Amino acid sequence: MRIRSSDGPVIVTAYRFGHYAGVGSRKVWTSQPVTSVTQPAATYTAATRSWSASNWSPSLTLDTTDWPPGTITSCTWHRAGTHWPRGASSR
Repeated sequence: MRIRSSDGPVIVTAYRFGHYAGVGSRKVWTSQPVTSVTQPAATYTAATRSWSASNWSPSLTLDTTDWPPGTITSCTWHRAGTHWPRGASSR
């Protein structure tokens, strides 16, 4: 995973979509704080109106071997004040 943040370290939380008794998703993984968040600017190609971050270095590697099958999304959280947002604990 490649991450760029001007707000300093971030944590990443992965969620699997599903019904889960009406909740809609469940957390399957949370990273430790990721400090490698400085990357060069992404490049824009006007002809295709697209952005590319191919010049970025990996910030985090995920081992998804034990994750349940299904649709997974990730959320990136930055530290707000002295606490991580609720639900984004790095523990």
